Amino acid sequence: MLCAIFNEQLMILNKLQRPINPKSYIACIDGFRFFAIFTVCLLHINNYYGRSIGYDYYQGIKDINSWSWFINRCGLGVELFFAISGFVIALPFFRHYLEGKEKPSLKSYFYRRITRLEVPFLLSCVLIYTGYIWQKQISFGDEIGHLLSAMTYTHTFIYGVWPPFNSVIWSLETEIQFYIITPWLIAFLFSGKKPFLRYGKFILIMAISLYLRSQYNELETWHLHRSVLVNLPYFLIGFIIAEIYIQRKSFLEKQLFIWDFIGISCFYLLFRYAWANNQLYFCIALLVLFISIFKGHILHWFCSQKIIYVIGGMCYTIYLLHYPLFHLTGKITEQIHPFNSFYYNLIMQAMLLLPIVFIICSCYFVLIEKPCMNKSWPQLLYSKLKKVFIVITNKTE
Repeated sequence: MLCAIFNEQLMILNKLQRPINPKSYIACIDGFRFFAIFTVCLLHINNYYGRSIGYDYYQGIKDINSWSWFINRCGLGVELFFAISGFVIALPFFRHYLEGKEKPSLKSYFYRRITRLEVPFLLSCVLIYTGYIWQKQISFGDEIGHLLSAMTYTHTFIYGVWPPFNSVIWSLETEIQFYIITPWLIAFLFSGKKPFLRYGKFILIMAISLYLRSQYNELETWHLHRSVLVNLPYFLIGFIIAEIYIQRKSFLEKQLFIWDFIGISCFYLLFRYAWANNQLYFCIALLVLFISIFKGHILHWFCSQKIIYVIGGMCYTIYLLHYPLFHLTGKITEQIHPFNSFYYNLIMQAMLLLPIVFIICSCYFVLIEKPCMNKSWPQLLYSKLKKVFIVITNKTE
């Protein structure tokens, strides 16, 4: 009986796992994505549920180590995503410059970004916007500017705020900006043969971007407060990990329990410095936490568990859909609050909502996102449509 249940669960996980290359797949990176998406989901359950019952969820936010202090800083999962993107995107370019591997084709690089990301993103925008205008009881064209600017990754530049129908997708604008500049940024870093020149340029870029991050309020006037200019330090953390992974892989593979303690301490420090004007300490903690995911016995084991890295591999779909789904499914559960404490009731809401949202996101992932992970899906789709067209043409004749 237990064996049959286990096999069934394994089949479900295999169905949900994204396509991988076993030779190059790094399971703990998807496990790290689980950390990121879980913290973001906790923040947004807190925000939705607090608003739905009229509770000031910022209450007690200055009480260090309180529930409010922690959960309102869970937006730091976005910075974790930025660091992971920096690592993943930089890795093939760094392999070229550091190991002499074939240089990634810019055409293939941008084509892959488009075919991999755009269909799930654009479809989610249309679906969520449709639900948004239905809920507000307005016509489709009344706020079409928000939809079109969001779909073209220009919403923050134009409006200076996040999209009203799905606020979380502001970060995807930042990701796209990073994807665009990365090939030339890395080429600039590696121009010149001396490593110390590369490190000097890296430190200079990091220092400039950290300074710009400290000017957040001033940049908000120009609608640049959420741009890659401000968020580049987090992506650059991924660059450091990419170089360590290539040149010091044996260091990362030697796991010690002391790194679990270091990693958990740095995870706490991320909360400590999440809202600091000077993000240097946050970036240092993020760097060391990232290293600890490789080097810590427990952290590496946890991130390498199949259920963890499978969910982490679905993070793009979950990120796109989770906040609107909390608003939709939360209508069913928001009246369930058996405790006097807001945070005990919040835990109850999380236990009810997260499985529902996960099931819906799993369906979207399997039907929409996972097929787009096949590099050849446009050609396969064209081939199928061509066959259908031929069949229809033959019937009409």
